[in-house]
Amino acid sequence: MENNTQVSSYMTVLTGEKSSRKIYTVVEGAANTIPITSFRNDSVEYTVNNITDVYQTIINAAKNPKKYIIRGRGKFPQQFDEQRCKLGDNPKFYEHATAWVCFDFDKVKTPLPATSRESIEWIIKNRLPDAFHEVSYVLQWSSSAGIEFEGNPIKLGTNAHVFFYLDRALTEYQLKGWFIDNTAVDNAVFKTVQPIFIHPVADLQDDRLTDTLPVDGKIQLIEKSFNLARTPADSILNRVTAVVYKDRVLSLIDVDFNNVILNELRPFIIRDNDQTINIFSKQEKTKGGFFCL
Repeated sequence: MENNTQVSSYMTVLTGEKSSRKIYTVVEGAANTIPITSFRNDSVEYTVNNITDVYQTIINAAKNPKKYIIRGRGKFPQQFDEQRCKLGDNPKFYEHATAWVCFDFDKVKTPLPATSRESIEWIIKNRLPDAFHEVSYVLQWSSSAGIEFEGNPIKLGTNAHVFFYLDRALTEYQLKGWFIDNTAVDNAVFKTVQPIFIHPVADLQDDRLTDTLPVDGKIQLIEKSFNLARTPADSILNRVTAVVYKDRVLSLIDVDFNNVILNELRPFIIRDNDQTINIFSKQEKTKGGFFCL
């Protein structure tokens, strides 16, 4: 494999109070998921330098169904009661560039068997830029992949996480800028504190539910001709920027609409640099608005 230049990065692994393992049961003759949310966590940061390190970090963490990963970075090790705390006066995590990227493919229709490696290759070639073609990756099947109810898949299409390693570290906004025109890519997974659940084995609580994927094949390192995906020019990456506000007089609405919250709203209010979006309420009497830098 070529382009082996080392690019140092990190992965943040969180451990919840409860298992994040998906639970499937049968209700009124249909398969159903029981959601589980854990609000007490601890977190640890691991150094990664290449796609092999990403694979080892994921496969080791995935052994514990309470573990999941996020892109954000914080003070480690740490314990906190919030599920994933980025907002507020004492944020636990902050945005930091990462050299790994995860794509979340959900219910993707391909002309190939949904749980085959060929279906993943088809998605990479048809949904992702050339920069990711013939590049090594980590394939992590969703815990729903391969599960059948009375012989029929409970979830249609191909469902998987695919991780690549980049030739440089990129921020949330740079990743979103890269894929702003690609509607086939779900950019939610680029967020600082978006959970990426990595435990690939579901808890099946009905004998009519079966898992057709072998456990030892649910997380794989797929080696290709290249190890690093080439990132585009800065002019492409920097098409999306954080949102801030200016020219505002303090009012009651500022309690709810502050800089941090506006950064969370940024994906929904992308505009050209010379345009301004005003948000008004009964308490808002001042001139001013929110805009993209």
